[in-house]
Amino acid sequence: MSEWRQIALSELVTFENGDRSSNYPKTADNDPSGIPFVSASDISENGIDLDGVRRISSDAFGRLRSGKFMEGDVIYCLRGTIGKMARVPPGLPGAIASSLVILRAKSEFLNDFVYYFLKSAKGQSEAIALNNGSAQPNLSVRLLSRLTLRLPPKSETVRIGALLKALDDKIELNRRMNETLEAMARAIFKDWFVDFGPTRAKAEGRAPYLVPELWDLFPDALD
Repeated sequence: MSEWRQIALSELVTFENGDRSSNYPKTADNDPSGIPFVSASDISENGIDLDGVRRISSDAFGRLRSGKFMEGDVIYCLRGTIGKMARVPPGLPGAIASSLVILRAKSEFLNDFVYYFLKSAKGQSEAIALNNGSAQPNLSVRLLSRLTLRLPPKSETVRIGALLKALDDKIELNRRMNETLEAMARAIFKDWFVDFGPTRAKAEGRAPYLVPELWDLFPDALD
């Protein structure tokens, strides 16, 4: 631990705001099949939620002079829910709205460590403490850049980041498995108790599609 050193976040990442000039996308720039223009409401615990994200035309995207994110970037919320954040997954082009900022690690080996520090209870509480005190929670890039953390030597930084990422990946895998199982359970319930699928199949002389122990539990006709 003696080799760990206190360091400002600004020494580890660069900050990039969205383009707030006249190039900022207007309603006329919307394109349902276009490029994601991510706002704070599109950031969830599971990352960037693309279901309802605003999309803009490639021309509007091309006019933006800043705020375009890349794989591995951290998208960080400065207003409203301070500290709400997501990491950009592979293969996702896009840009940020004005309530967000992009944090880009200066060295690739810092990606995971910085992300998990900012996501940690300590990183979150220290960021919230920097709030400027207005009625609407608001954090400037200038203040955020002053946030400090203890940085270990490079080999430990890589190892800690990799361990946390492996745990995060496992959590995400379990979440997706649970969603799949829930969807299967809903489909089975609907088939058995709403559509009466097995009973209708029996009545129509169709082949069984359940194991015999279950198939025999259903009546041969609707009463």
